[in-house]
Amino acid sequence: DFTEPEQRMIRQVAYSHPTPPADGWSLLPVSIMREPDTVTATVLVRNASDQTLTLEALAFELMNGETPLADVIHPGLSLPAHSQHAIRLRFACTATDVPAFGLRYLPPSS
Repeated sequence: DFTEPEQRMIRQVAYSHPTPPADGWSLLPVSIMREPDTVTATVLVRNASDQTLTLEALAFELMNGETPLADVIHPGLSLPAHSQHAIRLRFACTATDVPAFGLRYLPPSS
């Protein structure tokens, strides 16, 4: 569950970014927050297609530039047609000298 300020930020990001192509889906980073031993990221998953989207587990890396610092796998999810869903990712990370964290999605290998 997301707090009201988090929900407001998610809505603002969704509103300010164009909808993905009608046949596709997208991932929009909403926020990356540093805590003492954890970095928490919020990502908005958007389904612009006319069909339900079923995604297997989603793998992400927490980045410092091009250097991976930690990884996490979010369980698979199903999104109805023309919908969006915010997910929270928690990375175990104690790095304190990172000026700005980044996220990288790791597509499933085929």
